[in-house]
Amino acid sequence: MDYHGELADQCQLSRKEPLVADNTKTKDDFQTMLRALENQLLDVERMAGSVENSLRTETFSLLQEFRSKINDLRSLAVVMEGRIPYLIDDSDNKLKRKFALLDLLVLTCITKCYRQFIIILTNCKTLPLGAEIVFNPELNILCDTRERLSRPAYASQAASGLLVDLDSTIDNIHKVIDRAIPLADYTDLASYSGTNKLQNARAVD
Repeated sequence: MDYHGELADQCQLSRKEPLVADNTKTKDDFQTMLRALENQLLDVERMAGSVENSLRTETFSLLQEFRSKINDLRSLAVVMEGRIPYLIDDSDNKLKRKFALLDLLVLTCITKCYRQFIIILTNCKTLPLGAEIVFNPELNILCDTRERLSRPAYASQAASGLLVDLDSTIDNIHKVIDRAIPLADYTDLASYSGTNKLQNARAVD
């Protein structure tokens, strides 16, 4: 799957509408964040193919690194969204449209990448020990993405079938978590051991 080519083409389209030229520091800062968001998005998209290949060999270490990049990407998008009312006045619609497009691309990228990952995971014969804990962060990412994509501003612009794919992916990751072997719970054993030690100490006294 050509993750890089598809997303690079969409980002190239987003550049056809130039950023607003403005000398104010706040707008310059926001433009800098827009470029950072785009660069991080392309970095995530470039890594997706490697993660997919590693999962096919039932190697899961790259998934954690990918998750970290996704969280950085999401955090930057959320920070930028919160700053829009303070950094841009109502006349600066070009910057708002630029951010809205990139944010939608972020959500689309997350959906498409994890859709491929989870399909592979559902077919894995073995999962890492404690997979229910390992994959819960992915479930949180997908649920947050679902909430954002459901907003009216994005629901009308998202590609047809994107939410359906996302819902299917969320269902599949639940299935992966459900069939994972849970970590052993030593809580009762520790409590039992502590009780025995106390009883032995009393016996010695």
